[in-house]
Amino acid sequence: LETGRRGVGKTAKMSDMPDFEPICEFEPRCVSAFNFFIVSTDAKIVISSAWRNLIHHGHMDLRGFATLLRSHGVRGDLVGCTRKSREDDEEGREPRWFQIRDWLREHRMPGQHERFCVLDDDPSAFGGNMSHGVQTSGGGLTMEDAERAIEILKP
Repeated sequence: LETGRRGVGKTAKMSDMPDFEPICEFEPRCVSAFNFFIVSTDAKIVISSAWRNLIHHGHMDLRGFATLLRSHGVRGDLVGCTRKSREDDEEGREPRWFQIRDWLREHRMPGQHERFCVLDDDPSAFGGNMSHGVQTSGGGLTMEDAERAIEILKP
């Protein structure tokens, strides 16, 4: 799920202040597409967008974030969020893929087949490998995007 024009179609304003309070609106058509993907695949949700900073900065915990998603109609199990950007990455240039890769390495179960799908409009989230991802447009997640994501997670 992404801020602004990304993910399930939220619009968000984030001030330059460290304790920003996002104002969001979940687009029903995007939530429907996301739910279709989740229900069809039983995929688990890991936050890799800037929204993860609400957790990292202590504004809410993972359970609170899961409640926020459910209150906006999002189905599925929120199981984690990717790490903070590296301390030495002051300008935020670390590709999101590095954080996703690290989460996958840390949470992989022995013998588990690696199946995952990244949904993002930011090309840095894919590490140059679109076989595990769907790049969304600025309009949020569409039903076509969800169908492509379902294909990626098929065994």
